[in-house]
Amino acid sequence: MSLKNVIVGMSGGVDSTASALLLKERGYNVFGVIMRLYDESLNLNTPANSCFSKAEPENIEFTRDLAKRLGIPFEVIDLRAEFKSFIIEKMKDEYRRGRTPNPCVLCNRYIKFGFLFKKALDFFAKEAFFATGHYARIEKDDESGLFLLKKAVPADKDQSYFLSFLTKEQLSRTIFPLYGLTKSDVRKIAASVGLDISEKKESQDFMGGEYKLLFSDKDFKSGNILNYDGKIVGKHNGIINYTVGQRKGLPAMGHPVYVNKIDYERNEVVISDKDKLFSKTFIVKNINLSGVCSFSEPFKASVKIRQKHKESQALIVPVDANSAKIVFDEPQLSITPGQTAVAYDYDTVLFAGTIDFVSENL
Repeated sequence: MSLKNVIVGMSGGVDSTASALLLKERGYNVFGVIMRLYDESLNLNTPANSCFSKAEPENIEFTRDLAKRLGIPFEVIDLRAEFKSFIIEKMKDEYRRGRTPNPCVLCNRYIKFGFLFKKALDFFAKEAFFATGHYARIEKDDESGLFLLKKAVPADKDQSYFLSFLTKEQLSRTIFPLYGLTKSDVRKIAASVGLDISEKKESQDFMGGEYKLLFSDKDFKSGNILNYDGKIVGKHNGIINYTVGQRKGLPAMGHPVYVNKIDYERNEVVISDKDKLFSKTFIVKNINLSGVCSFSEPFKASVKIRQKHKESQALIVPVDANSAKIVFDEPQLSITPGQTAVAYDYDTVLFAGTIDFVSENL
């Protein structure tokens, strides 16, 4: 495309700053934006290295200075209301239902590549690309006309899993300038122009793991912990404290035990030995078809059920336009309701969906 305007979502980190620098060097008209997410009225003491932090005002000013040094226009986009509605409240609802959501996946689709880009267009240009410092690539398929999301090279920095809910339209207007670069390469790019962020630490989580701060006392309702045979073996202090596969915080049983299931209707946590955590079959819902045009016949693909999971071969059986049954060739450990499942064809994202429930009897 001949369009040369590009809006870069910046965070004050080395990746997004290097992306802005690279795009400017390639001749684009670059505009920088940063999200305002932290709600001061909540008064949450979240870690400074999270994206939802009390230290946000300082980071915004730091990023503003970076944009000035790069010589690009810069705006702060207030997304506090959208972040609360689309991410925080939805995440809390999922935990209350005994599920384990992935807020970063939803934030990318609805906040960063959605509201942030849309509002930024009103500031800078009615037509523009959007770019971030993510490690992934987008490639247009001439036959289907789709803009395909593909894994990064090198693979150890690949972030396609977190981007898997981007829509076809979002992918068609997105640029990932860091594709093919290592983290070392990116740090050298920043250092080469005198930017003092080449060794700056990266954000780790949307709240640095302190999500429990968002809940009120009524969300920590105690209940029973049962063994796999249904016998009460202890008490829990709220199902929001537990996730499938968790080992810590469970009753001493004389041998390792893990969370096997969370029943939010009964307010119960079921524990078991590790061997009972393996399963092959589950349902995904809210499917986002990014790499395929249709979804009607069974097919084989490799599926990843969390970011650090080694994807495995599975049969995909469509149920309807928004859901499918996934059957792994081999049992997998701790398939967790609420998490994101991503189907790949080699290095291409075919679709992503939310794990709804797990059962060998489907």
